[in-house]
Amino acid sequence: MTVLRSWKLRGAVVAAFALFAALNAPALHLLGWNERTEYPASAGKRDIAAVFLSGDMGLRLGMSKDIARGLAARGYPVTGISSPVAFSKHLDRAQTDAVVTDAIEDALARGARKVVLIGQSFGADILATVVPGLPLRLRSQVAGVVLVVPSNNVHFRADPSGIAYLGTPDARPARALARMEWTRLTCVHGADEAASLCGMLGHGTARDVPLPGDHYLHHDAPRVVNAIVSAISDMHK
Repeated sequence: MTVLRSWKLRGAVVAAFALFAALNAPALHLLGWNERTEYPASAGKRDIAAVFLSGDMGLRLGMSKDIARGLAARGYPVTGISSPVAFSKHLDRAQTDAVVTDAIEDALARGARKVVLIGQSFGADILATVVPGLPLRLRSQVAGVVLVVPSNNVHFRADPSGIAYLGTPDARPARALARMEWTRLTCVHGADEAASLCGMLGHGTARDVPLPGDHYLHHDAPRVVNAIVSAISDMHK
């Protein structure tokens, strides 16, 4: 075998391993083991807690970890849900609903008077799907909902590679979300995003907040945290 062929073979093996790892990162727990992480408020505890569903990179990588920590630093205790752990395999609709309702109940059991539901990217997709049908017993405990860069094509399995998202979506929540009237809704999106669920909700349904950038919002977590905190403040007006 020539040196060139040897290097090509090694390159192919490395590429195949990288693809395997990307496709199976959630199932292999490469993005974490814990479905929930608690972030205690570090700037004076408020009586409203945040239930935060991460993007598909989880709470260890990407912008989600900085958003969760930023909210805690602003005084909001956070129950963080790592999406690649909670959705490491494909869930059905009942199981998907349970991820959200169980997290709400956990936050309330920790002493919160009410919760605000926040999701980023994949986590926003899940909340957009679940919230319109949230059980009546929990609705009065929800101060509001903030969706950060949500999509209308929702899949009940997290996949950082994005390949699983090429299939048929498990849900398209725009219609149900646009009809929801029982809580305050803020939808944050990139001003340069080609497609966003936010633009499908119609006037008056949600507070629309465009931020600079595309889906990744220039990776500016402090700006995103400021937008979320502003939305929570408006929910009290």
